[in-house]
Amino acid sequence: AGTYGNVHRLFLQGLLARGFLPEDEAKELFVKAAGVFKVPRTTFPAFVEELNAKLRDIFFRVNTVRREDTGATIIGMVNNVEDDISRVVSKYDTKQMEFIQKLIAAILEHNGKVTTIAALNLEGLSHTIPKGDCQRLLSMLIHDGWLATVSKDTEYILGPRATLELQPYIRAHLGDDAPACSLCQELVVYGQTCTASSCRRRIHNHCMRNFADRGFAKCPACQAPWEIEIPAAPPGAPKPAAKDKAAEPEKQDGGAARGKSKADAAEPRDGRARRSRRRSPSPQPGPAD
Repeated sequence: AGTYGNVHRLFLQGLLARGFLPEDEAKELFVKAAGVFKVPRTTFPAFVEELNAKLRDIFFRVNTVRREDTGATIIGMVNNVEDDISRVVSKYDTKQMEFIQKLIAAILEHNGKVTTIAALNLEGLSHTIPKGDCQRLLSMLIHDGWLATVSKDTEYILGPRATLELQPYIRAHLGDDAPACSLCQELVVYGQTCTASSCRRRIHNHCMRNFADRGFAKCPACQAPWEIEIPAAPPGAPKPAAKDKAAEPEKQDGGAARGKSKADAAEPRDGRARRSRRRSPSPQPGPAD
């Protein structure tokens, strides 16, 4: 393994300044940091392992998760053990923290989302927050990555930073009910639930969308027909990988020459013979006697 040094420190400074980074931007930061100190680059996964070996003693790690709204991969530094949300989200005052805790609890208890009206009218708060202040706080939480909006901005879900940094808190809050996606096996808060009463497994929207794009329309856990409408990919969602037709093996018929069409390869010999006879030119009349 490589030695922890200036490249690692510069990378962490950039990462902490942003809170989290899309995977491609994190890789670009790694390349630039290596270039600044003219250090030979290792692979990015190996570099992250070197970082985590250093961070392990202080219970932090550089972690990779996928956003629940788009499925895009993000990277950030997280606390492995902290389950007190007030110590993770430390920027806000006491009244704001109470609101944030109630809001996140409501999101976890309502299938991963709450409406904007419900967010503005949370119950059980010991301090009343004026609607204008509440709206500004919600906008700030979106800006900082703790919340995101879906359904044309009519619903709030956990944002990418919350998905990344609050997993210990979420798992502590949900306990044994913390569901894992049946496809990617990662924690799923905002997603879909199989309608089969004997199953009820949870799946991320982006995982189910990719699964359906490959021609599957059944629950991957119980094989029941998937009866829930799969939402279209939102802006920022990764594009599905294009199929590489050139890599597909070409079917050939016996000793048929390479390059014949699939129709030719699949057609019986007598069918090809008949077609060949149909295509052969008509005999030209000979010279008149």
